[in-house]
Amino acid sequence: MYGKSAMSADNWGTGASVSSSVIPKIKSETAFSAGTKSYITMHSAEDSFDAVLGYAGASCRRDAIDARIARETKDGTYTYEGSKLKDKNGKDIADLSKKGLIDTQTDVADETWVNGWPVYAATNAELDQITDSDRDGIPDYYEALFGLDRKDATDAAKSTIDPKGRYTNLEMYLHWLVRETMDAGNAGGSYTAF
Repeated sequence: MYGKSAMSADNWGTGASVSSSVIPKIKSETAFSAGTKSYITMHSAEDSFDAVLGYAGASCRRDAIDARIARETKDGTYTYEGSKLKDKNGKDIADLSKKGLIDTQTDVADETWVNGWPVYAATNAELDQITDSDRDGIPDYYEALFGLDRKDATDAAKSTIDPKGRYTNLEMYLHWLVRETMDAGNAGGSYTAF
């Protein structure tokens, strides 16, 4: 665990939040089988921490929320506290809402947000770029780029772009959107079969 060397040295003894009598029931000494041969990019724990802080998030571009969470995680700080949940009698429920564990979006609201949510806006040029004539989830520019028919909504469910036929065309589009983020986050790791 970041900043907790004793816990990192003994995750089960000092890091588990269950009683010691439960640990033998949930701890496995062997890796779980994925059933079929799978591949994953492996990093050391330290490199994984850096990769997650550098590239994880809910979008192709870091927004203010992603940036804040990454910064606070790296620094071991927090900006907001929760709204202190109350029990049925209106009494604070102790220790459930503190140190960055927010309860609702209004706990993180500031004057530039609306009801706790940042305001996102697209330009007309950005909106034009995502025109989807057949409403299949794949924008026209991508369909043209990869030889799909912007007037055929059924091609999103087909697997014509992936040379191995594993992914639908819609999945290939979604993968394509984050290709640079994934490449950067996987850099320096080892591509391993398990």
